[in-house]
Amino acid sequence: MKRKRNEYFDFINKVLVTENAKAIKEDNLLTDSELDSFGYAVLFITLEADLNLNCVEKEYLNSIDYKTYTMKDLLDRIENVC
Repeated sequence: MKRKRNEYFDFINKVLVTENAKAIKEDNLLTDSELDSFGYAVLFITLEADLNLNCVEKEYLNSIDYKTYTMKDLLDRIENVC
């Protein structure tokens, strides 16, 4: 069953806080969370493992420009590709 956008949003923010980062709003850059590099790995692995999302493959992750990548971009990716 596909989840709602707000459920993905809440799940991602829960992972951020668990990884000692800050919860962010949809318009915030993902880097605004102050997540460290290990935390990013945990975030994307958790999305894939816990939510069975197969849209965060290595090629995609390597293409992300974290200077401009927002929570909205991640949620759009989940909704449109996963």
